[in-house]
Amino acid sequence: MYVISLYLSRYVSWCNAVSETTPRWKINLAGLLFFVVAVVLISFAPAEISLPVVFLGGAPASLFFDLDRRLRRKKAREMRAATAQLRKTQSLLKGFKR
Repeated sequence: MYVISLYLSRYVSWCNAVSETTPRWKINLAGLLFFVVAVVLISFAPAEISLPVVFLGGAPASLFFDLDRRLRRKKAREMRAATAQLRKTQSLLKGFKR
């Protein structure tokens, strides 16, 4: 169990590092490609091949996209907070000049 948690924590760290440095279009393209491959496998490959591939590949992919979504939301929240603070500072400076 310790080994599984160790690999999972390394994978989560790797996902966070990749999400920060990779452009958004590349992440969306990877998600689209995985979806297309999954649909093709489910449609044309035998169930003995397609289902394990889709489930064993889908779990890490869905974790990656979830972590990426969380990181993007966190960055957006920080940008909104910074913008709000800038507006407050500017309004205080306007009142001080008068």
